[in-house]
Formats: sequence, C-alpha cells, structure tokens
Amino acid sequence: MDRFELMVGDWVMRTDVKDPYPVQILEIKEYSVVVDNQHGNTVILDYTDLQPIPITREFLLKENFIEQENRDFKTFYNQVCFGDKVDYTIIFETEKGNDSDRIIYSIIEYEAFLYNNPMYYIHEFQHVLKLSNINYEIIL
Repeated sequence: MDRFELMVGDWVMRTDVKDPYPVQILEIKEYSVVVDNQHGNTVILDYTDLQPIPITREFLLKENFIEQENRDFKTFYNQVCFGDKVDYTIIFETEKGNDSDRIIYSIIEYEAFLYNNPMYYIHEFQHVLKLSNINYEIIL
C-alpha cells in the first residue's frame, strides 16, 4: 500500500505472516508503519506488508447495517438518530445476483455534508467518516 492513502487509526490487512490478519495503524513513518498487532504489542512493518480490507456483506452486517433487496440491488444502510432527527445515513449497494460483494454505490449524508462516491475498502470508509466528522468507530 502507498503511505499517502493511509491515516492513523486505519484498519488494514497484515500480509507478511502465514495467516494474514487485520491490524490498526498507530503511526505512519516515511518508509514504515507502526501497527497494533492485536496481541498487546506494536510492530513496525513495511508498506508492502499491508493490503486494504474490502468492504463485504459480512463486514456491513457485523457493523449493524440493515440489508434490503430490491429488483436490481442489495442495499445496506445504517442510520443514527437522536430523538426524532436522523443524524446521519450511510448506504452501500451491491449488484444483486453477483456472487461478489463489490460495492457499486455508497453515500453518506450528514448535516450539510454529502459524500457520493464508491468506497471499496474499510480504510476509505474510515477516511470519509473522519473527514465528515462522524463519530463512528470500527473494530475488527
């Protein structure tokens, strides 16, 4: 991965081990990255040891997104409400009947902020959440 597409807090896949697993970025350096290895230790890795984690149906359901099917698409959405006001809405759509979970459409609505571009990876989702000032924590 390229260091310019990462931010502190991003979840990425550690691939320099026999069984790859997700790690969270703690620090970004010029030629390496410091990650939490989920075993209580930090590890310094090269950027080539990291891969993005795709947004999948399983991930969205684990994050409490609601799945709905219509004629052409599977839609996953999550809304957070305070009182009777919707604070934000997050929507992902995948092609119905497609065996892959490839996201073809995603949108985030938050106050006056509207993001309407596909997001394919968890770290991209995290960036949009941070930049839109939505307090939504992802734990893998």
